[in-house]
Amino acid sequence: AATAPVESICLHLRNDTIERTVNLDDNSKEYEIQDLSPDTDYEVKVRQENRVGHGREASSKFRTNACCSAPSSLSCAFASTMHVELRWLRPKQIGNETTRDQHQQRREAIERFETLLHVEELRTDMEEAVKILELPDAIAAQTAPRVCQWPAGTWAEDKDGTITVRLGSLRPDTAYCLENLCAVNSMGKGNPAKPLTFWTIPQTPRVAAVRVRHGSVFVALSQTGGVAVQEYDIEVCKKSFDDTKQSFRLPQSQLCIPFARERVASGNPSGGPSTPTTSATSAYSEIPVPFDAMPAVEVDETHVIQLRAKNPGGWSEWSKSFETVAIARQQGAEQTHAALLQAIDSRKIDRLTRLLEEVQGLEFSDNRHVKHAAELLEELEAVQHELDVAIEARDPEALRI
Repeated sequence: AATAPVESICLHLRNDTIERTVNLDDNSKEYEIQDLSPDTDYEVKVRQENRVGHGREASSKFRTNACCSAPSSLSCAFASTMHVELRWLRPKQIGNETTRDQHQQRREAIERFETLLHVEELRTDMEEAVKILELPDAIAAQTAPRVCQWPAGTWAEDKDGTITVRLGSLRPDTAYCLENLCAVNSMGKGNPAKPLTFWTIPQTPRVAAVRVRHGSVFVALSQTGGVAVQEYDIEVCKKSFDDTKQSFRLPQSQLCIPFARERVASGNPSGGPSTPTTSATSAYSEIPVPFDAMPAVEVDETHVIQLRAKNPGGWSEWSKSFETVAIARQQGAEQTHAALLQAIDSRKIDRLTRLLEEVQGLEFSDNRHVKHAAELLEELEAVQHELDVAIEARDPEALRI
């Protein structure tokens, strides 16, 4: 009798929880089974079929590899303003410990490490932090985790199994949280490591100016380092004499409200309407240092100032050296005196009030302008009061509304 041709091949897969049947073409030689569970025993049976019936089954049992165990000892080994180095111990199990790679086409290995990175909630009452958190881009950055991956060959591994990777494109002076770090093998993602919170260090501070007032040297900063800075380290020395260096550790809470340095440029001193007048104000935060602790120098010598900032992630780089003429008790007197004369010309109450506060504690060879400014301020405040009374008397009902 003639043999009936094979019409199809039936593949049956089962384990303790599922069963799956697949019908293949009669000329199929192999079939790849997808979506198998890790570390699981399976049995597969194959038989040929035609219109007459089915033939005898061929069966085989196998066990899939497991997922990797969790990396351990996750830590931040080094931090800068924009990148960090992370370290952890290689997973103790990579998944083939039970199967010994039986039925595997290639030996099991870690294909990549993968994790989620997001900005940790910034807990600070500083005004600058509030402004940052109000920005749409900053809010989006906090709500959208970043997937970070390191494929095989992109990490360094020591003999003891310590793995080191670089994580870049970070923001300075920012807290980050690393979650779900795991090794990925042929069976998928392994068990995650414990979360890690780390900080990037502050930006390098920048010194903008120095002034002396009420027995303190106020160091003005055009860059404070960031909103999460906790401490400053300031060094002052005589130029070219490091042995005169004095160090000051100051908490961030001593950072003062910005002071204004006014620059007015005018092409027409008479203030005529046809001549444009430009006014710009630059506000810097200040940190005070005791004047009596300054290294002693002669009048014609130079002081050099450097500082760095610290947050929970560590210290920033030292700032660029700022050189200033010998710091004296009258530091900034000439600039303040010039600003006071401009305030007298402008006849504005708020500017006069602020600058009269600035000149307190400064000694001038000629105090006439200070007395004149005080008298002018008194007159302007009296006129302003009379004007307010006249306006209220003219239309009291409208004011009540």
